[in-house]
Amino acid sequence: MRLRRLGFLVGKISLAIAVLAYFPSVAPFTPAILLSFLAFFGAVIAALSGAYRTAALTAYVVAATFLVSPISRGIERYVNLGYLIVGLAVLGAIIAIALYRQYGASAKTNTTVDGDAQKAARPSPLTSASDEIDR
Repeated sequence: MRLRRLGFLVGKISLAIAVLAYFPSVAPFTPAILLSFLAFFGAVIAALSGAYRTAALTAYVVAATFLVSPISRGIERYVNLGYLIVGLAVLGAIIAIALYRQYGASAKTNTTVDGDAQKAARPSPLTSASDEIDR
């Protein structure tokens, strides 16, 4: 359980690093692309720990960082870099909102299921009284 929490924490930190590396990666000779490598390995750790949504969003931001970095300047022949940066950022925000809504829906479903399971596992006062009478 402790390793799982550590994995979720690593996932959140790697997502923050990936987002922080996104915009500075546009400038040439920036070490932000190295932060993306670090963030990617954090995403792998998060995925192995069960934080699939955080890992998926981190992997997307890392991929977007590579697309806008000087490493892939050949893409400028096909699309304006400004449009690419804004478009990838908007798409990332849409993906983040969708993943958060999915998380909210699954958390609500799990709470309801767990709540029903806890109610079924907990004996009612009438059952407890009848068990004591039988003894």
